[in-house]
Amino acid sequence: MLTNISEDFSRRMALRRKMIAHFGIHLDEEDAPHLKDDVRESVLACGACRCPELCEFWMARGREGAPEGCRARYALMRLEALSRDAPLARTA
Repeated sequence: MLTNISEDFSRRMALRRKMIAHFGIHLDEEDAPHLKDDVRESVLACGACRCPELCEFWMARGREGAPEGCRARYALMRLEALSRDAPLARTA
């Protein structure tokens, strides 16, 4: 039973990483202190998701962002915005 739980969690976190790439999120260690809440929220949301296939289907269709039913949607959107703004904040 623990093997199944571990494999399921690994699959969900792999899908989360694919969604992060899908959003074009690029963050580094310098950004980490400001992002921990959104990163944590996305991990918890993806870990508790009842339909990970929804995001798989969404990405396979080449759609932007995340589907309405994605529990990590808003955290990913915030991370995307922060990723886009992070280089500007470091140079200011």
